[in-house]
Amino acid sequence: MLDAGPYRSTFLLKVWEQFRDPQEFLYALKRKAGLPGEYWSHDIRVYRYQTETFAESDYQHDLQS
Repeated sequence: MLDAGPYRSTFLLKVWEQFRDPQEFLYALKRKAGLPGEYWSHDIRVYRYQTETFAESDYQHDLQS
């Protein structure tokens, strides 16, 4: 997740697979936020997060347990 003042953007973890390297990913994240790809500032913040994926069958199984 990218946070630069009023500009914010995020990609799901699966999007990482579309990029060859972290620099390309960061460039795209900045562009998605509406910033130039080369933009950088001391105020910019970049966060990582994890997700969990659940299938409907897993959900139904948990409800029955």
